[in-house]
Amino acid sequence: MKDVILAVEKLSLSQFDPKQGTGTFKIHFRKDSEQQTFEKQYALSQPEPIVADILKEIKHRGKMEIQDYDDLIGSIFVVRLLDEDNVDEKLFNFIARLCEKIKTMKHMKSHGEYMKLYDEIKIKELRLT
Repeated sequence: MKDVILAVEKLSLSQFDPKQGTGTFKIHFRKDSEQQTFEKQYALSQPEPIVADILKEIKHRGKMEIQDYDDLIGSIFVVRLLDEDNVDEKLFNFIARLCEKIKTMKHMKSHGEYMKLYDEIKIKELRLT
């Protein structure tokens, strides 16, 4: 039996489209000691499905390729996300705040405030380590 340890390190917004309300997140995580990264685009309207999909995708990428083993126990592996509850909570809070700022941005009338909020959203990132 093998253990696969996953640790989410950083989440950043690499692209942002205010008209469509979408953003592309770049997610950095460790699989055992190997650094991995992927990007995924989401509609930034509700945080719950985004957080669930990010965690699901990280766990999916953490799965190992299994060769044909004669030993059944040798072919079993366990995928664990370090401090999953804390990571889930931090991701949810980060994305919920981001979704709220985007909603606020859609109702703004002042060009200066709109651009200030746009610049703030464009460089958002969350460090978990």
